[in-house]
Amino acid sequence: MRSTGPKHTVDLRLLRCFVAVADAGSVTAAAQELYVSQPSLSRQLHRLEREIGLLLFRPVDGRLVLTSAGRELLPRARTLLATATDVQSFAGDIACGAITTVQITASAVTAYDVLAPFIASASRDLPPLAVRSAEAGQVYASLDGNADLVVDEDIPPGHLAVSVLARRTVHAFVPATHDLAANGSVTLTELVGHALILPDRRRHVRHIIDEATTHAGLVYRTAEEYDCPPVGMANAAAGRGVAVGCGEPAFDLVPVPVMTAAGRMTAPLFASWLADHHAAATLADVAAGLSDHLVSGLGSGPGDAGGFRTGGEA
Repeated sequence: MRSTGPKHTVDLRLLRCFVAVADAGSVTAAAQELYVSQPSLSRQLHRLEREIGLLLFRPVDGRLVLTSAGRELLPRARTLLATATDVQSFAGDIACGAITTVQITASAVTAYDVLAPFIASASRDLPPLAVRSAEAGQVYASLDGNADLVVDEDIPPGHLAVSVLARRTVHAFVPATHDLAANGSVTLTELVGHALILPDRRRHVRHIIDEATTHAGLVYRTAEEYDCPPVGMANAAAGRGVAVGCGEPAFDLVPVPVMTAAGRMTAPLFASWLADHHAAATLADVAAGLSDHLVSGLGSGPGDAGGFRTGGEA
């Protein structure tokens, strides 16, 4: 039957004394191994017996022999001491920036379009990457939980370390039969004349679209909103309007770059992490690898590879 008596916190140093005496068979021999005096070791051993309420040794022919209670305790003491050694070693690794798995949070679309292809081709020098999806507006909150890194299109909070991974081209997504599909690009003036399906106002890309439109002195003829890019594209595929945003096309839609007076409209994609993260250098390496993958890993030069450009200001 398990005891229901009071629990005691045992000093690991006392357990080391106990194991040393059990292995050596005498306080004198154990004291030499531990580089302590015999009286000091005896006091430590008696203190342990008092604290746990067990007699651990009995003298037999000039040697200390484990009692039945001591025999029961010894394997557990060895396990605890080995675990403590492992914890100390692992803590040292962590202090040097070690991380077993990088937990990344992103939207479901970013996880599928951006992170999955990167993971498939990532360098073996990087630690394993695990991805969890989060709803729009919730990804950065995950850094206060179990996430190490966030990849998102929205501007990160100011207290985070940030890398601009790439600048993604903003496209108008239309069916192949749409009159814009044959164009190599579409100007804002042309675009606002169509029924638009735009990202909702929580998304940074929507602010970019709105600001460019306002700066050009234009207004939308009509605009609906979506909070899930695949749903916006689905509505475009159904002929309900022109979906505008970043990412890979779905439903056989044709991506048509949106042009402003300054050139292609683009939106940044960010990687962010806590500035005091113990593995900040590794997270920066992951971000750099992802940036390289986005900019040049798809075959073309910067500014053209999959609609990505090199990083810059938001």
